[in-house]
Amino acid sequence: MIERESPLETSKREISGQTEGPMRTRFTAKRRTALVLFFALIIALLVGTHLFTSSPSSEKAQVVVKTHSTTRFGKILVTRGGFTVYTYNLDKRNHSNCYAFCLQVWPPLIVSSGLHPIGHGVSGLGAITRSNGQRQVTYEGKPLYVFALDHVPGRISGEGNGWSVVKLP
Repeated sequence: MIERESPLETSKREISGQTEGPMRTRFTAKRRTALVLFFALIIALLVGTHLFTSSPSSEKAQVVVKTHSTTRFGKILVTRGGFTVYTYNLDKRNHSNCYAFCLQVWPPLIVSSGLHPIGHGVSGLGAITRSNGQRQVTYEGKPLYVFALDHVPGRISGEGNGWSVVKLP
């Protein structure tokens, strides 16, 4: 005589995950494959992120500047977007003297918190912490700025009156 399971017992068994036969095998194989793929993806993302964000000193880095050659100034520093970078003659080493209205016309070049500024073909970059907590990029200890009226990459209209294009050797 074949014993039949009551609908209540079947429901309990299914809810508890105790299915038998080919359904359980198929479900387990699919689950195992999905888990393997999920963990492989997580590992790939972690390894890929580490490869692209690590600097030689094992600090996380952010590319903020690069070099650009001009006929007027020679080799200069520009943002990664191509905007000219300037220094302010009244700044001291690792200290900015540009505040209030000055910052509206001369926004500081900022690096994200916790990241070290780097540049393509540039050494001597660092960062200082401004009074508002933002980290301003420096070149050889000089705080760096962009000029608000340089509306397009490559434009150099801020040179003079205490402001200098960052010229490279």
